[in-house]
Amino acid sequence: ACQSSEALLIKREKIQKLGTFLCVFVGMLLGFFLSSSVTRWHGCVNAFMELLDAVRSMHMQMTALGVDRHRTVTLSRYGILSAWLLHLSLNPGNKGKQLPKLEKMWSWLEQIRPHLVQPEEKELLLRHKECYALIWTWVASLIGRMSQNGEIPPMASPTYGRILNIVQDAYGSIGNVRTLQMVKA
Repeated sequence: ACQSSEALLIKREKIQKLGTFLCVFVGMLLGFFLSSSVTRWHGCVNAFMELLDAVRSMHMQMTALGVDRHRTVTLSRYGILSAWLLHLSLNPGNKGKQLPKLEKMWSWLEQIRPHLVQPEEKELLLRHKECYALIWTWVASLIGRMSQNGEIPPMASPTYGRILNIVQDAYGSIGNVRTLQMVKA
């Protein structure tokens, strides 16, 4: 008897107003969440595109400078390898399969891109958690060696500075992708 008398004290109009308020409030929160998610996704895609643009720019610079084809291909391969490793590190699952270990990620990469990494490179990269970023250190080192060997303009030249800016842009885009992936509102 007590419950029915309390139920009579609750006004139907107030419950309807509360329901309407909650619908609007939850809808607004959902809108903010979707907006934030789309913004993060867009930023991540842009950062990936910047990384791939850096690879393309490096290839274009080396071709324009008349660098040996083997060196040009190596630099491009490093850039593409970096992008694939970054992608796989951010997406540990593939088609429902979980790739919890670094070794599984590497075996999957070797299946889809069999000649992208050489065995001695893989051995060195396996030691580092952020191997996708380490590759750009290799690129910078190779660029420095090429400059010292006279394959590209000397370090004091604006062209050399432009090439190093491409390396820095690639490294920065990796940082942007990682930040957007890790920092969530």
